[in-house]
Amino acid sequence: MNDTLNIVAIIPVRLDSRRLNAKALRLVAGRRLVDYVIERARSITGITQVVVATTTRSLESPLIAHLEAHGVSIYRGEIEDVAGRLLHCAQEFGATHFVRINGDCVFADPSLIGQGIVHCTDSSVDFVTNLIDRTFPYGISVEIIKTDTFARLHRELGSSDEREHVTQHFYAHLDRFKVVAIRSPLPELRAARLVVDTPDDLARFSELVNVLGNKATTARFDTVASLYMNLERNLL
Repeated sequence: MNDTLNIVAIIPVRLDSRRLNAKALRLVAGRRLVDYVIERARSITGITQVVVATTTRSLESPLIAHLEAHGVSIYRGEIEDVAGRLLHCAQEFGATHFVRINGDCVFADPSLIGQGIVHCTDSSVDFVTNLIDRTFPYGISVEIIKTDTFARLHRELGSSDEREHVTQHFYAHLDRFKVVAIRSPLPELRAARLVVDTPDDLARFSELVNVLGNKATTARFDTVASLYMNLERNLL
């Protein structure tokens, strides 16, 4: 990896999810949900640091206490402008690029993200993503963003929707950027839902963790997606 690169994994988290309140601190097999995401992020080859980016509100206090107790780096910033929060977090930690890993992506694949990071050695690349014409399971995302490019883009964001959905503007204007798109070799697995956004997702995640055991934070996306599909078939 180029010594001039400083690639930071940023995990945006807030505790007031409408569909599953305080999901980041839900316990699954003796571990908080956010810990699964952090452990996977820490396994990515090529990153220098993992940071949880949350808000300045007092309601995040239980999350802050948990992260501090486990030595996790924290950034606190904008409430509604999630794009601004991630940008300012990246700038504060001196990131040349940052990897966005949503706090509910409990099966983020370090190997896959690491493959994406390799493209950052090309200084002309602005954005690496696997979400164009989605071929991966929901929750298996790769989004690696050049910080300088994102700073310019952020100045153009107008709607609150664009500021909440961090990379929406990228996808609407792909022709303006140097983009590397990653496609899955196993598109048949894209029907798997490997994210925790609802109570049903949490129940299925718990089931997957019980089956995976100590591989719950190391199994590749294809292994987990295949297991998910098998569990779904058994319900029919």
